[in-house]
Amino acid sequence: MRLKGEPALKSVTPEFSIVFPVGREDPGFTQRLCKFMTELQRLLPHDKIEFVAATDVCETIDALRTLIPYGFRCFQLTTWLGKGGTLKSVLPLTNGRFSCLLDADTPISPKDVANALVSARSHKADVLFCVRSKRQHGALRITLSTAYNALVNLMFHTHVRDHQAGFKVLSRRAINTILPLIRTDGFGFDTELLVWAKKLGFVLSVFYAEWNEKRSDSTIPPLRTALTMLADLLALRYSTLKGTPLLKRVTVGKVLELSHCEKLDKEVGKEYMTTFNWNGKAPERLLRTAYFRLLKAHS
Repeated sequence: MRLKGEPALKSVTPEFSIVFPVGREDPGFTQRLCKFMTELQRLLPHDKIEFVAATDVCETIDALRTLIPYGFRCFQLTTWLGKGGTLKSVLPLTNGRFSCLLDADTPISPKDVANALVSARSHKADVLFCVRSKRQHGALRITLSTAYNALVNLMFHTHVRDHQAGFKVLSRRAINTILPLIRTDGFGFDTELLVWAKKLGFVLSVFYAEWNEKRSDSTIPPLRTALTMLADLLALRYSTLKGTPLLKRVTVGKVLELSHCEKLDKEVGKEYMTTFNWNGKAPERLLRTAYFRLLKAHS
């Protein structure tokens, strides 16, 4: 309780926000995130860090609630869009000067994350992206990834060797400007982010890290995913040529900030997707229906 005449305490704005998009994770992911949180705070004792976990998967909500007593902010999106859709709707709600996006299986160490955050701040980078110096993938996946990155460079001249790593650090300026332009809600999210950042002249910085995925049971079909990502690249090429007036945002759901009790959950934002603007020729309802059918076909 504040005494009369005593100045109010100023809230300290977090320097960094660590955002974990959570899908259908293994049962031990909550302990892994808590351990990661403790270690990162130890490595950066002088910086206030905000930890955020967000999901659009109903089966994961109860597990996310167990993170709240440890200091996590947890969000639920009411419509399933995918990792990219989750990040686009939740990142504007974070408070850090820099926001770090990291897959929930924590494929890089807290030490590497701490070094990347310090590097982004010292270089005043708008987008710091990761190049995976070592990764445990099969020959087919590595071949497809190499071909994909070569194609992106051919189409967009990004001069980036690895567009797909699920680790980025974004400035507040990048969040506010780039995210509304990203149309892809799935696997192409990371690529679109880098393409738009390069096109708009943002300051990019690269960080090399050893990549150690915890998931060994991926059921993603590589060839079908490659075709989907190729279609996304063609759409991205079209939108970058035509410019931002071609794009518009459509609200598809709500963003809820979770509490320890479901009755105390509160709506804090809208969930949206970015679509092509066909000058009113295609009703929004048809756009949503077509998009969700496409997502279902590739899930």
